Amino acid sequence: MVARLQVGEALHLRLVCAQATTGSAVSFASEATGAVLPFYVFASDGISYAQPVRKTLLVVGVGQREGVLVRFAVPGRVLIMQGIINDFQGTGGGQGPGPNSTDRVAAYIDVVAASQPGLPTGPPLEQLQFTPGMGNATIAPADIGAQLGVRFEVNSDLSRVPSPQFVIGGRPFDYKAITATLPARGAAQWTLTSNMNYFHPFHIHVNPFVVKSVVTGYAPGSSLFERAIVETNTVPPNKWRDTIFIPPLGSTTIWQHFGHGRVNAWQGKTVYHCHFLDHEDQGMMAAFLLTGPDQPFRESD
Repeated sequence: MVARLQVGEALHLRLVCAQATTGSAVSFASEATGAVLPFYVFASDGISYAQPVRKTLLVVGVGQREGVLVRFAVPGRVLIMQGIINDFQGTGGGQGPGPNSTDRVAAYIDVVAASQPGLPTGPPLEQLQFTPGMGNATIAPADIGAQLGVRFEVNSDLSRVPSPQFVIGGRPFDYKAITATLPARGAAQWTLTSNMNYFHPFHIHVNPFVVKSVVTGYAPGSSLFERAIVETNTVPPNKWRDTIFIPPLGSTTIWQHFGHGRVNAWQGKTVYHCHFLDHEDQGMMAAFLLTGPDQPFRESD
């Protein structure tokens, strides 16, 4: 891909990690100098923030989407860099950005002189204001009525096919099994863990969630890469998402409400799963049930 952009002109990029079994580390760099160039993110998974946030590196898993804004002050070619992050141990690219990065060029932006110099370019990108995608929706500690744990596990029983075996909490997916029953219009805290050196993009259907914390257990590469794993999902604070990249041997905590304050809160059976296609296709998926608000929380055995 090659895009053409004038100096001072703002460009909106819709970034989606659409790979099947790998994540991506994404950054921008000057072809002429190699300098890392900042950019701004104003939405995650289709849910906008109140204001854009400055970034230098994003680390995204399959299914994660980011709304990106860029503006450049000098002419020249800008490289959109991509590091491929394998699920196992996070090996591959994603060590940069920087001169020793193993990342590769995914696309170019050719920045040219403005056709009419001196025209106003608008306020700095970080000063733009947006309508938050979730409005005034919040989750308070007192709203949390259930605590749920999701353990992404990979077993290596060579006597079984397929091998390795991708499971959640020791169990492969069974469409007849309900792992938990939760009241619609309630709220829950999920603790998501990867118990081996695998990345897992966790995705849950129907209702988005608030990211409360990300803990890296094993993050090969630079401190910038490790910091980007956390900040892609936690900056700005209390970011709304529907997919989150769990680091190898790491954990995340999310708060989710199920139609809180809505008359038409969805009820019925839905699922959560790892968004790596080979992981979910081999069993890393589970179902849960949302019932009427008068039903108590129950976690299945």
